[in-house]
Amino acid sequence: MKHFSFDKPTYDKAAILLARSNIELDWLFDAEKILSDLNNENLTPSLTGSFSAAYADFLLKRKNYADAIPYL
Repeated sequence: MKHFSFDKPTYDKAAILLARSNIELDWLFDAEKILSDLNNENLTPSLTGSFSAAYADFLLKRKNYADAIPYL
């Protein structure tokens, strides 16, 4: 993703897709790190829905059902 560091929207989209891939592979620690970094940064507004879906999927995978509800 370092190749996209100059283009914030592309970087954010790539990070979300990488997190989703990690979730599917059950690499939840890596996914959590990526999602928490995105959540702490100024996320590109057009990607808020994609981020929310990825974060909800992450929380559901960890069986944190109550925490996932606001992101669904």
